[in-house]
Amino acid sequence: GFNLKLVLAGGLYRYNAGSLGGERVIGAETALMVMPGWRVKRGDLEVKVFFGPDIENHRLWPDDPANRLRGRSFGLRFATEFWYEPSATTMLAGDAALSSIATQQSLRLAFGWRMLDQFYFGPETQYFGSDGYRHWRLGGHFTALKTGDNEWLAAGGWARDSDGRSSPYVRLGVTMRP
Repeated sequence: GFNLKLVLAGGLYRYNAGSLGGERVIGAETALMVMPGWRVKRGDLEVKVFFGPDIENHRLWPDDPANRLRGRSFGLRFATEFWYEPSATTMLAGDAALSSIATQQSLRLAFGWRMLDQFYFGPETQYFGSDGYRHWRLGGHFTALKTGDNEWLAAGGWARDSDGRSSPYVRLGVTMRP
């Protein structure tokens, strides 16, 4: 059936700007995506496909005029998600997205075991890319903890990027169902 994926996201990032002699630039991103889509469920497999507008705003300190992700950008985003339960106590999930803004792409895969009959816990890996920049993550996730009409997720681990930097990462999310 019909679905609507509304994403409001934000975060901080840093990079070394070649156009500024290798100076470190700090960026703050906010994003809004409004993507109508379709959900298909067959047995233990659920697949969702979304498409819609992608609006992002990137503020940079110091300003980097060579960065395409500078200021406000409008584009289109395609996204897909899948959830599969190969057994009563395991899950396999993934998602992928592609945006016309700076050719952004992402991919996430996760596996989990049912814990305390409340949520899934297991390993995850993620990849992000945009205009030659690459970012990889490897960590763990707590997924599908339900409270009322909400479903929560938390993840954390270690990240590495194509500029040779490494750091911990944390990701939190909530899905609200009407």
